[in-house]
Amino acid sequence: MDVLKQISRSLLVLHPARVVLLLLLFASESFGDGILLRRELLSPKVIKVKGRAGSAARAQGVRRHSASTAASSTNAQEPGASTETQWRELPRLAWVVSQSPDRLGNWSAALSALNCYCVRHGVPLFLETETFINDGRPWLYERLRIVQKYLPYFQWVLHSDLDVLPVNYTVRVTDFLDDGFDLILQDRIPPKAPPTTVLLGTPELHASAYFVKNSEAGQSFMQHWASSSDNRQWRFYNKDNGELHESILHFLGAPSCVTTKSFDGFGFVHPYVTFLHCFRTQWQRYITVNDAGLPWYEVRSSDGFGIKVYRQLAGFHRDSHAADPCLVINPACKFLPGDFLLHGKHLQQFISPHLVDCSAEVHSARGTRDNAASAKDLNSGAGLLHGVKQGAWLSLEQARDAVTWTNLTTYSGCWEGGQNVCMGRIVLHADTIYPFPNF
Repeated sequence: MDVLKQISRSLLVLHPARVVLLLLLFASESFGDGILLRRELLSPKVIKVKGRAGSAARAQGVRRHSASTAASSTNAQEPGASTETQWRELPRLAWVVSQSPDRLGNWSAALSALNCYCVRHGVPLFLETETFINDGRPWLYERLRIVQKYLPYFQWVLHSDLDVLPVNYTVRVTDFLDDGFDLILQDRIPPKAPPTTVLLGTPELHASAYFVKNSEAGQSFMQHWASSSDNRQWRFYNKDNGELHESILHFLGAPSCVTTKSFDGFGFVHPYVTFLHCFRTQWQRYITVNDAGLPWYEVRSSDGFGIKVYRQLAGFHRDSHAADPCLVINPACKFLPGDFLLHGKHLQQFISPHLVDCSAEVHSARGTRDNAASAKDLNSGAGLLHGVKQGAWLSLEQARDAVTWTNLTTYSGCWEGGQNVCMGRIVLHADTIYPFPNF
């Protein structure tokens, strides 16, 4: 009777859904089994609260994510290789691109050119046009889960947007890989520069092309990044870009740059540049290797999570539009010898027809440790097979003048014989004006 009295009092404060379950409990033939049923089904993880209380709870939780959400994503993946030996036996790299089906036809030339690059270099290319689990997430977050789909079966996965094109077909994409890291990214500004002026570039890390390693940390990172949309909502106007930076801070063990004061009246982080300034302040504290003689620098957490970051103009990936600081300051930076990936929706018009049908002449791909071409390679038209029409390119000396006037001497073509020949170079703006195709 004491038990019944206690339950009767509880009915006055319980949610109606829990009352129904309690009635089922007493209808059970086995009281012991009923206790197990009660403990399991009355869990908050099973009961979805509705009504005003539920709406308030959901409103409070919209665009608010804690670090623990990584474990709740619906697309958790098991590691593809449980030992180092098994990992070594996996294929080296998969290149994954994704696009919503209704826009795929806009990128036919870009996709054909990318197919040509991949078949020449023996890199498996996977195109995803449909979400394999359509659960209502924004498309930009579905792309993250597509990376998770292929990651267990390769040592590395490169994901790029379809408006990112390889423009130098002698470069081997695998030369950019480094097994000492879990992520490989491209920076848009100098690593130690204060992000206070647009002339330095957008103070983001590129999300349009990145490598992730099939390591425990790499898989956990992708899980955390993707889980930021588990509630089918998002906190940033640019969706996955902002969450990339928040996930990086989480894995570095740094404080979040999103606070209760970060949100505007619509529930989004704003102004975004304030968030990025906070991110850069935290980011700089974890730079462990920053040798000006290298085309990359290193960021690493205290527990070993490592990110290799390529510098501006270092040859991996850069914008070919107004977000690129070299192009903002100097229009001569449209195409530079040594560029590998360029990002821009206008680039398809520069694709050579010979690269669409894969009939262009093949030159041997170079393989260097740091993926920086020699001056002879960069200046030799015969040694490079570009993915854009040859008339659009600067010579090496023209490119050196362009970046020197811009004061971006991290350009891969500035290095010759172990020396940066662009530093101390005197260049007038008139010396950097060349005829180019119009965008």
